[in-house]
Amino acid sequence: MTFTSPQQAAQRTVASVRRLTDTDRARRLRALAWAWRDEIALVSVWLVLVLVALNTRPLLPIDETRYLAVAWEMWIRDSYLVPLLNGEPYSHKPPLLFWMIHAGWSVLGVSEWWGRMVAPLFGLASLFAARALARSLWPEAPERARLVPWLLIGCLAWAVFTTVTMFDMLMVCFTMVTMLGLVQAWRGRPWRGFAIAAIAIGGGALAKGPVMAVYVLPAVLLAPLWMRPAPHSWLRYYFGAVLAVAAGVFIGIAWALPAAEVGGYSYGRAILWGQTAGRIAEAFAHERPGWWYLPVLPALLFPWIVWPAAWRSLGTVVRNVDGGVRLALVWLGVGLLVLSLISGKQPHYLLPLVPAAALVMAVGLERVQLSRWNAVLPGLAVALLGVALAAFSIWLRGEPEALEVTGLPPYARNVSPLFGAAVAAVGIAVMASGRKRMNLAVGALSLQSAAVVVLIHVLGFVPIAHAFDLRPISRYVASQQRSGRPIAILDEYHGQFTFLGRMQRPLRIQSANGALGWLQADFRRVLVMTMPDIPDRWMLTEYVQPYRGRTLAIVNKDAYDAWLTLQRMRENGVTIVRERDRRAPDANARPPGQHE
Repeated sequence: MTFTSPQQAAQRTVASVRRLTDTDRARRLRALAWAWRDEIALVSVWLVLVLVALNTRPLLPIDETRYLAVAWEMWIRDSYLVPLLNGEPYSHKPPLLFWMIHAGWSVLGVSEWWGRMVAPLFGLASLFAARALARSLWPEAPERARLVPWLLIGCLAWAVFTTVTMFDMLMVCFTMVTMLGLVQAWRGRPWRGFAIAAIAIGGGALAKGPVMAVYVLPAVLLAPLWMRPAPHSWLRYYFGAVLAVAAGVFIGIAWALPAAEVGGYSYGRAILWGQTAGRIAEAFAHERPGWWYLPVLPALLFPWIVWPAAWRSLGTVVRNVDGGVRLALVWLGVGLLVLSLISGKQPHYLLPLVPAAALVMAVGLERVQLSRWNAVLPGLAVALLGVALAAFSIWLRGEPEALEVTGLPPYARNVSPLFGAAVAAVGIAVMASGRKRMNLAVGALSLQSAAVVVLIHVLGFVPIAHAFDLRPISRYVASQQRSGRPIAILDEYHGQFTFLGRMQRPLRIQSANGALGWLQADFRRVLVMTMPDIPDRWMLTEYVQPYRGRTLAIVNKDAYDAWLTLQRMRENGVTIVRERDRRAPDANARPPGQHE
């Protein structure tokens, strides 16, 4: 028998503790390394999407060009309170997006790329806000927090909209930060939580106005439905919640009241009344039916909507309904109901609700066992989409009457069948990936969406980009304006040329009734107008450029008079055969975009 002295026993104990400590430290370091690897992968996917969009797609008219035009006019006129468009107050949106663009310009100089980076940066922040929200809801289940941002960026629609300069990613970010604040208040840190919620509500109000209430007030007001276990005192909760909402409203009012005073009566009425009661009064007009969002929401959730594991996860969710799941259901369900009652409906209005669906999916997916063939259905859906795109492109190029049948513009034939083939290849690759670990399976489907968006830009959009690129005509219009030449645009103007041409003065808007008389008053005057097709050379058009299936033209008096004559002849049923109509069209020819 071997005897151990107390000193040896103590040394062995210390060595054992040290080994355990070293093992625990190594485990933590590995977990930290995996976490950083996950963060780097997430940022990398987002960065690829944004960089591809910046380098392949011009500013899209009329939304992206308009928002950069507003930022530019505010910048050159030092109008930091009142957004401006073509020299007039722009009441449709609050100024936060434009302020963020100005912040970058003040450091980096005026550039298009920074103007287009602001909204995507909020999209990136939304991914990390979603992760923080999941951690706050389920600190005991870190895998859910890892899945949520990948479920978001894996939505095909999300991957598209995160590259676009619009207000929706700002709303997504502020909505999730508000929810994070409410959860913090529920978890025992009320002052911190309500302060976070107040700032986020104020940010949402400055980003898109009172519509912020649609996304966050259901969770605030219906807290008894999801805060289980309940807070110590509902009176204290609602007192803090009212203060948070009031503080958020105050942040918005702190801009709106001075802006209304500076912008004048009409502008003040528009932002103080038109953004609130005015829109509510029209909320039941139902320009689109109330059920319109029901098929849109599943489309926004592709590919998860066709992933069998996501459907199997619903059973797990039903058996594990907790406060976090209830919060997501209130957020999604009530928000969808309210948005369905509002007349104006667009698919991207639902984006602030998508994180709620991602949270619910993350809860269920945590316990779903995957087979090797789990990605077959979503991969097959993308593969079939690619095959359909390739077949359609082949038919469009080979059938002479295809454009007339579909109503598509001629440049649609520029898209190669290779685009559809590449999309199909991505789907086939995902079908064969066979990832059985949940995080890898979700990552594979997210990469599928990212790859499809990259292909949309590189192979789908680049061949037709000239029909959306307003840089050439914007520079020409700006040069004519700088030279002192009288130039106007027919009927309406949304700032399409303002930023791209760095125009210093508003562009005159000329009504159709007075356009000919205005041109006749001075032989130097020219008019920018949109025509249904490329004008004949005999019309003496000064400049033409393809534009979304039509033609942007700059015309003088004689050309405009000739165009009016053509229109009257067409209205009277006269068939006009032009020289270029007698020639067989070249399917791959790019319409002219230069001086005639």
